[in-house]
Amino acid sequence: MAIGIGAALALGGMSALGSMYAANVAAGASRDAAQSANFRNNQNILAGRWNTKFGSGMQMWAANQGPRLARQNLGNQKDAAKWETEVLGPLQSRGLVDRAERLNIFESSPENTALRKKKKREDFAGRALEANSKLRGLFGNTGEDERMLAELGFYNT
Repeated sequence: MAIGIGAALALGGMSALGSMYAANVAAGASRDAAQSANFRNNQNILAGRWNTKFGSGMQMWAANQGPRLARQNLGNQKDAAKWETEVLGPLQSRGLVDRAERLNIFESSPENTALRKKKKREDFAGRALEANSKLRGLFGNTGEDERMLAELGFYNT
């Protein structure tokens, strides 16, 4: 089946119109992409400017505040050292004196003195029994050995 020349021209015109429409759409998309890239670049430039200004401001602040903070820190350290010597030092010294007094009272108590004497007697009895052990093996226990064994808690029944 053959189509006429008018139909062919109509189809060709429609094809041309379709191609022009597609070209316009493509050009619009290309234009939008270029505008978007331009906007991004402008935003990056503005952000870089802001970061530069902020960094410069921080450097100026540090240059101005660094020495002031150092002076303040030195003052705090001096105050702490003064407090340590004037307030804390006497309190610590008094605590050491109190501790020494309590230890002296504890060491001088009658119960502790009796315990210390008992330990010394036991130690002496043990050393004396050890020194006399060979003689006891030959001659048997003496009255002194019995007394020292009793001191250590050994009783002959």
